[in-house]
Amino acid sequence: MLDTDKREYIYQMYKLGKTLDNGKKLLDNINLSFYPGAKIGVLGNNGSGKSTLMKVMAGVDDRYDGDAAPARWAKIGYLQQEPELTEDATVLENIEEAVKETRDLLNDFNDLSKKARTLQHTAPRLRLRVQRLLRHLLRAHAAARVCGLVG
Repeated sequence: MLDTDKREYIYQMYKLGKTLDNGKKLLDNINLSFYPGAKIGVLGNNGSGKSTLMKVMAGVDDRYDGDAAPARWAKIGYLQQEPELTEDATVLENIEEAVKETRDLLNDFNDLSKKARTLQHTAPRLRLRVQRLLRHLLRAHAAARVCGLVG
């Protein structure tokens, strides 16, 4: 049983195992604990389970044996090794699609900030909307940590 409230470790695994549908054992009895801020390297031959291990750690793959969990206070980001792309779009168009939500929030925030400057902060409702957007941006993006989970 993992203690995910313990601040000593940012991520823990205990007796982790993964067997593919064809019966091949990819991961077998893995026990790991990572300290916050640790730099981790995963080395191995092609097909040895490196990407699968990263997917388990990121919560993308939940079909495994054993226990694997981040600390309750940790946030994990995952950059896919092979992201889903729109085939008929350009590289720039695919990137724009990926960051659209954040870009829209930033554009809305910038528009509201210009309006607020023009009104010299006399519109309380506008100020509240700007504050709400800023809180959302900070909560959703600025506070997220990139934990180095790449496949």
